[in-house]
Amino acid sequence: MENERRKNCRCTINQCVKLSYAHEDFIEADMINISIGGTLCSTESPVSDHERIFFMFDVPVDGKPQTVKVEGTIIHLQEQDGKVLFGVTFTDFFPGSKELLQKFIDQCK
Repeated sequence: MENERRKNCRCTINQCVKLSYAHEDFIEADMINISIGGTLCSTESPVSDHERIFFMFDVPVDGKPQTVKVEGTIIHLQEQDGKVLFGVTFTDFFPGSKELLQKFIDQCK
């Protein structure tokens, strides 16, 4: 059912990322899937709903890693198997990052 609410195509992505959380701390998380509108991540670190997060991660575009920089807001949390799954909606892309992410998503369709 949740898939029916999604506006954007999601791609599976298995990537460990370090996130700037609460403008001070860095946490480690695993990015599970991604779309142009947001991402689903898993972490063992505590996170809070509605917090802003800064992401910087690489995606392969045309065979080369390209860095995407984006800010987002945590929109839901769920505990599962001792970890926290959290969904993020992207709010602000750094210049060029939205286009790089869209190219990656187009390649994985």
